[in-house]
Amino acid sequence: MKKRTPHWEDLLTLAVLARSGNYSAAARELGLTHATIGRRIERLEAALGTVLAARRDTGLQLTDAGRMALAAAGEMEQAAEGLYRTLEAHPAGLSGRIRITTLEALGTYFYLPRLVEFHRRHPGIMIEMTLDARTLSLAKRKADLAIRLARPSEPGLVAKRLGSMGYGLYMRRDHPALLSAGGKNILKSPGTLPICRFDESLAELPESRWIAERLPQAHCVFRANSLMALAQAVRFGWGAGLIPRFLAQAAPELVCLTDGVAVSREIWLAYPAEFRDVPRYRAVIDSLVAATNDAAGLLAG
Repeated sequence: MKKRTPHWEDLLTLAVLARSGNYSAAARELGLTHATIGRRIERLEAALGTVLAARRDTGLQLTDAGRMALAAAGEMEQAAEGLYRTLEAHPAGLSGRIRITTLEALGTYFYLPRLVEFHRRHPGIMIEMTLDARTLSLAKRKADLAIRLARPSEPGLVAKRLGSMGYGLYMRRDHPALLSAGGKNILKSPGTLPICRFDESLAELPESRWIAERLPQAHCVFRANSLMALAQAVRFGWGAGLIPRFLAQAAPELVCLTDGVAVSREIWLAYPAEFRDVPRYRAVIDSLVAATNDAAGLLAG
């Protein structure tokens, strides 16, 4: 075979074909016909001067040369993705979209009000918030910046500890399970405390473990996988719940049943390293850091 320079789209086709396992699935993923997939693989083999793949009853089987070509295709995909992210990060001026992922409580009730002035100063930047307890991948461009309650572990990220968020055990001061005596709120029967807590999917969180260890006899009256749902259940009088102190301070109908902070969670900001010195990302990062520092006492409790 006479060797020629391979086309990038042919290497991409090989990568998709190897990933999907057959020509039909690869054609669907790429929006091409079965015949076009075959022609691209034949063209790639002609360019490289060797056979790359063979069809077997068990599916597609790559030759040694095919596996080497696949590795090269993977490197090219990663390089193209890195280039796309770098170009996306360098528009002219402070404008464009910046996607932030964080918890609903932090995003809606803490950072959003504190980004209002940033929006006035930089109206060309569009902030998009994804309020989700799940850890969205920054490396895969699911978001640009992440504010999390644990240090991020993805490679290639800058991680900065912003501060801490303190939790207390709160309950409505007019809940029938409470007695008011000498200016203090006392539980009538601590062993049967009605409790609002996270469901089993979040049993490993420090908040869940604290309740399991400190209040093993508490009677569960409400479960949810949402911190805001728990906070609302406590406010509506379902029972007691472990919620951030900064949220509770905005609800005068609640009283804290613990002395000081019961649980403290670290707050981390993470972003890809290539965003570090990009003006529009730098402006948002600095604003988030300043907002957290200015209200450190409120967050920590």
